Amino acid sequence: MAANYGAIRFFLATIVEVKKSSVKVRYNNTTSDFVPYTQVHNQFKTSYSPPTVGETVLYLKMGHFGLVLGTSILPQEVEDDQDEKVQKIKYKDGTTITYSDGVLKVESLKDLIVECQTATLKAQKIVKVECQEASVKAQNALNLEAQTAKIKANSVVVDAPDVTLGGSMATPLDGVVTGQCTCSFTGAPHPMFSSKVKAVK
Repeated sequence: MAANYGAIRFFLATIVEVKKSSVKVRYNNTTSDFVPYTQVHNQFKTSYSPPTVGETVLYLKMGHFGLVLGTSILPQEVEDDQDEKVQKIKYKDGTTITYSDGVLKVESLKDLIVECQTATLKAQKIVKVECQEASVKAQNALNLEAQTAKIKANSVVVDAPDVTLGGSMATPLDGVVTGQCTCSFTGAPHPMFSSKVKAVK
């Protein structure tokens, strides 16, 4: 059964107060009570975009019932920043998500956090990671498989009680000789040790 609210009146209004998805708006020198600010919500998804004070909206007044629709009117300086071939979402702090021609780009000014049970990254060509510092932590096992692997750094530290280089081909006799090893002929510390590669005996 449809409710009969009578005539619908439209006002271009400005948000003056926000309480989650309810807002008060100023229109015709009048301030409304808290009314719903429309969001996307159905069985498929829920999307919440916080209303902001000063936002220009469309206020629908139907008797004692009111409803606010966020407008799609962009200020000129924001309009000038758009590209007709790029879908763009830009947040207040400058974080930006863009999509164009098969390329999805996320530019976060702080952190990018992905939480899930299983994550798979698969690229047909190249994966590049560039940063000042990177950490990978696995509670059980970390497996890296590649035809060729290259690590370039000023210093590499491997903190583990047991390190094997050479995989299954390494035998117990293939241990690394260090300056802590004793020469079997002289009984003195072994003189032929590396000053570049260091290992705990």
